[in-house]
Amino acid sequence: MNTIIQAGATPVFVDSREDTWQIDPEDVRRKITPRTKALMAVHLYGHACEMDALVNICKEFDLWLIEDCAEAFGTYYKGRHVGTFGDFATFSFFGNKTITTGEGGMVVARDKDLLDRAYHLKTQAVSPDREYWHDAVGYNYRMTNICAAIGLAQLENASPILEKKRQIAAWYQQGLEGLPLRLLGEYPDTTNSYWMCSIVVDDPNIRQPLRDWLKAANIETRPLFYPCHTLPHCKADETHPVAQSLSARGLNLPSFPELSLEGVTTVCTVIRSFFRSGANER
Repeated sequence: MNTIIQAGATPVFVDSREDTWQIDPEDVRRKITPRTKALMAVHLYGHACEMDALVNICKEFDLWLIEDCAEAFGTYYKGRHVGTFGDFATFSFFGNKTITTGEGGMVVARDKDLLDRAYHLKTQAVSPDREYWHDAVGYNYRMTNICAAIGLAQLENASPILEKKRQIAAWYQQGLEGLPLRLLGEYPDTTNSYWMCSIVVDDPNIRQPLRDWLKAANIETRPLFYPCHTLPHCKADETHPVAQSLSARGLNLPSFPELSLEGVTTVCTVIRSFFRSGANER
C-alpha cells in the first residue's frame, strides 16, 4: 500500500472472498474506472488469488498486473507458481517469511527492459556507461551480498521447509476438526504454501478470549491483518464486509518449520479446552 501512495497513485480498495480470503474478482470489476491503471493481486497467508479471472480483467481493461507474493513463496495456481502471471511480481525474504535473507526481497518481471529499469533505479540510477554518473532519481534498494548468500542457502532447503509447513497444516486440520472455526485450506486449482496456519472462528466475540487463553498457556498467536481501508494513512469512508469480518475473526497459530506433531497437538488441546471450558460463552 505504501508504495502505491509513494508513487503518487491512489489506491482503490476491493473486498475479499469468504472462502479463500483473497481479492474478489467480481468486486475488482465493479471498482474499475477510466482512471484505473493497474491491479495488484496480494496472495495472502500462502493461498493464491483467482488468477485466471484477474488476468482476464487486466486484458479486458488494458491494466498492468502486479502480484504481491510476499507470503506466497511455494504457492501454485493451476500448476504455475504465483508471480508468473503478472507483468511484475514481488517476493519478501523478511525474517518471518518461508525462506529468508534476514531482510529484503525480490522483483521479477516479464519484460527484460522493465526489469532492467527496476535494476537501474534500485542501484541509485548509476549510468551503466559513465562512471559515477546518475542519470535519474534513483534509490538505494540493493540487497547486500551477505543477505544474498543467506538466500541462496535458504533456497537449497526450500523444498523440505515447504513440505514441513504443509504437514503442520494437515496436523492442525485434523486436530481442530469439529470445532466452530475454519482453517484456511486449499481450494480447487491451488497449492497452499501455508506461510501461516491461519484460522477464523465463527464468532468474532471469542477471537480475543481465545488468544488470551492460548497466551496463558504460553502459546503465541497473531491476529489477521487489519483491512487496508481502515488504516490512518489510507483511511477510506467505505465498507468491505467480508474483509472486515475475516479480520475480526482470524488468528494465526504457531507454524514455524521446526514445530513437531507434539507441539501442534498441544496447541489443539489448549484450543479444545477453551471451548470445553465455556469461556467462549461468557
